[in-house]
Amino acid sequence: PAPDHAGASLLSSGDPRHAPAPDHAGDMRRLLHQPSVADGMKVRMLSIEGAVPRSRVNQALDLMTEDTGFRELTQVFMGVNYGEFRSVRDLVDKEKLVTLNERQKSKALAMASRDRGGGAVACAMGHLAMWQKATEFSGWTVILEDDARLQLGWTAAMLADTLATAAVGLVWLSPDECPHLKDPGHRHARTWKGHGGMRTVAYAVNATAADRLIKSYDFSQPVDLWMQAHGQGACEVSAHHDRFLPLLPFRHGGGADSEIEHNKHW
Repeated sequence: PAPDHAGASLLSSGDPRHAPAPDHAGDMRRLLHQPSVADGMKVRMLSIEGAVPRSRVNQALDLMTEDTGFRELTQVFMGVNYGEFRSVRDLVDKEKLVTLNERQKSKALAMASRDRGGGAVACAMGHLAMWQKATEFSGWTVILEDDARLQLGWTAAMLADTLATAAVGLVWLSPDECPHLKDPGHRHARTWKGHGGMRTVAYAVNATAADRLIKSYDFSQPVDLWMQAHGQGACEVSAHHDRFLPLLPFRHGGGADSEIEHNKHW
């Protein structure tokens, strides 16, 4: 018997019930040669393998509804889990994700014994890998730990507009890094306070700043503390904000710190 081409002929006949929705916005951008958000901004979420980190990632992605435009831009990147290694020496020698020189390895070992153990080293290696990825892209790379939560009202286009006017190449995107800002997203504006210290929950870097971070970071401190002291970042407020929109697009989701499930090894 002749093959059934009914489905194909129906789809190709111009039947409006089955034709794909026209991409008017995309057509207009192409006509006017206007770049899309994806041309100037990537979003990378840093996590690790495991049920608990996977749950955090899913919670973060659930808030990135289709209308925000963030979901399609976000790539989950697996970082380093200290629990997979026998020791800090094993961690730095295996060089997972990033290659460390001998000075960096020595500093990393010293930091682990002095500060927070192997978890701090693994965390730093994850961010270092993100910076290397950022140097390969001409636009902005938004780096999120997996406990970053998108604030209601923000869209990817709004963040891209905000970054386009930034005066520096490192921009903090959560209240933990900008405790001096007032948040108008509640009925009564209040001052954000850090949760026991600064974090690297959410920030954006361009290629120039990422290269500077790679060349400067020496494992002398945990990466969050070092970036606050030496990163030369800024807190950029969206031109779109009003009293019902939080000044910054992300917040810390609460609970144990971030993608580093290996905090339990600290």
